[in-house]
Amino acid sequence: MKTIRSIIVHTVSTIIIIAIIVGGIWYFLGTTTVTALVDGQAVEGAEVLVDDKSVGQTPFKTRLGFGHHKVTVVPPDDLEVKESYFDSHFFTLGRGTTIEADFESRDKMVEMTVLCSVGDREVHDKCEVEVDGQLIGTAPIIIELEAGKHEVYVLAPIDPLTEEDDWVAARSITSATTLTAEFSHFRD
Repeated sequence: MKTIRSIIVHTVSTIIIIAIIVGGIWYFLGTTTVTALVDGQAVEGAEVLVDDKSVGQTPFKTRLGFGHHKVTVVPPDDLEVKESYFDSHFFTLGRGTTIEADFESRDKMVEMTVLCSVGDREVHDKCEVEVDGQLIGTAPIIIELEAGKHEVYVLAPIDPLTEEDDWVAARSITSATTLTAEFSHFRD
């Protein structure tokens, strides 16, 4: 006949074994992985905060306990991205999860100077400048725009300067650039 003491020992032993098994499963399956991406490409060195406390840098793995958590990822200063941080709020039962903070890169800004000349003279405030279909102003002008391909259209005043066609350039601008719309002569 079993005594109360042996029943208690058996019950406690069973609870301990179950706790060890559940804890082991949680330990191996409960890893939360945090990755920082820029335009879908993994980057290292982004700061990871869990519940507003800095805990490391990406790539980062941790085990989060049961409950609500806030994971914030802050990109490194040397990355030019549009967002300054990424927040993920979630509730976990101790299971693992993957958090991918995908940042969008900020396009590099470059300066483009547009000049207009007729013959060997630079003409000030006479030539209208359009970039990508939008009137920007008159030459000479310095424009800050995103690096990439742009269509620059310079409209020379027909009267009295020149009869030539307007000047158009499609350029891929990747660094500071000067474009000069050159018209050969004054109108006779």
